[in-house]
Amino acid sequence: MSGPVSTKGLILQTRQYGSNDRMVKLLTKDRGIVNFCAKGAAKQGSRNSFASVPYSLSNVLLTDSHGFLYLKEGAVIESNRGILESIEAMAVAAHFSERLSESVLQSDNAPDCYELAVYAFYALSKDPQNYALIYSAFNWKLLNMLGFTVRYEKYVDSYLSLNDGSVIPCEGRSINDPSYYLMSARAVKILDMMTDAPLKNIFTINTDEKVIEEIRQFTTLYMSSQFDREIEDPLKKIGLN
Repeated sequence: MSGPVSTKGLILQTRQYGSNDRMVKLLTKDRGIVNFCAKGAAKQGSRNSFASVPYSLSNVLLTDSHGFLYLKEGAVIESNRGILESIEAMAVAAHFSERLSESVLQSDNAPDCYELAVYAFYALSKDPQNYALIYSAFNWKLLNMLGFTVRYEKYVDSYLSLNDGSVIPCEGRSINDPSYYLMSARAVKILDMMTDAPLKNIFTINTDEKVIEEIRQFTTLYMSSQFDREIEDPLKKIGLN
């Protein structure tokens, strides 16, 4: 990087660095994940203090010193502060941050993941009580962007494979195979709606709590299978259902 660089991004994570500084992980559209140091950000009244608060969409000007990036100046575009007012929303936002950090491959898929993140964090901030739907929609759309989802098209009660998403129609029978998950016809239809809908619409899909719960559990298990490791529902981490 030669000279100061101006970019816009979502603050995914911040952590203490020294006594007054913060290390910041920023998701950008053009550069993927960018890590930088915000000097003095932990000090009250610091012009860099905005960088100590996660989940905001911000403009930043970064400088390079010996291959290490530092925040020169910046400003918040959208604070997404509503997330910090709900323990459920904070748990879901942390899940978003972790999954995006694992999934963004610099410029390859950064634009799509960045757009998903902008809408997901904004939706969670504006409607934190709708965290279960927002969590489920984020999971499925991210999996779709990574090429892990399938289209279903026929909406009947079905067993969906946690390995590859393939379908076995229920037809009144029971399948005792832990690699398959039973989903209602309505839940299967919602998955296709989440696949097809523009990002600005997927976090406001109208359905009932039972269907949301089905999708929440299925997408958590399916994501665990595709990422090849256990991904725990963030609400269970904090002792909530």
